[in-house]
Amino acid sequence: MKKVLFIHGFEASANSVWFPWLEQQLQQFGYVVVNQTWPNPKHPNFEDSMAFLEDLTRDFLPHDSIVGHSLGGFFALKLAEKRELDRLFVVAPAVGVLPYARYRKLWPNSNVEAVEQVLEHPVDMSKIRAAHKVAVFSDDDHLIPIQSANEFDDSWNVLKLSGFGHFQEKSYPDLFYRLMTM
Repeated sequence: MKKVLFIHGFEASANSVWFPWLEQQLQQFGYVVVNQTWPNPKHPNFEDSMAFLEDLTRDFLPHDSIVGHSLGGFFALKLAEKRELDRLFVVAPAVGVLPYARYRKLWPNSNVEAVEQVLEHPVDMSKIRAAHKVAVFSDDDHLIPIQSANEFDDSWNVLKLSGFGHFQEKSYPDLFYRLMTM
């Protein structure tokens, strides 16, 4: 059986955004979905989060996949540096130059400094080994600038969409179709 790991974002959980919907869709196709809230999503720590996620993927094989959203997209990239995958699907991944000042205004009671510390661990795109690599961005995302798409080279299928914001709806049938057919 093929497995898929979902990795949520900052201050989120396994039940956030479109994860429950996509989990249900993938299970109908026989996938085993690993969808758990990582430790301390309101105060993320790179080492603790990576240890947790590495443990979840300990038995992943090259035909398995990872889906990450926002800060979870960053963690998906970091995991993919260490293992071969079939599909790596990152949606609004936290990479590139990010607007931390905007984050502080939007979330005055949030630990934005912890996010900055997590993202001090650069992604080495040359180490990522996935047969299918997809990065998805929206031109009206108020958290991840569309310019972050420039972090991905020609080996990626980079989708620059319009009108999706930070991809926080409860379902995205079109994105699911793309994931299944890439």
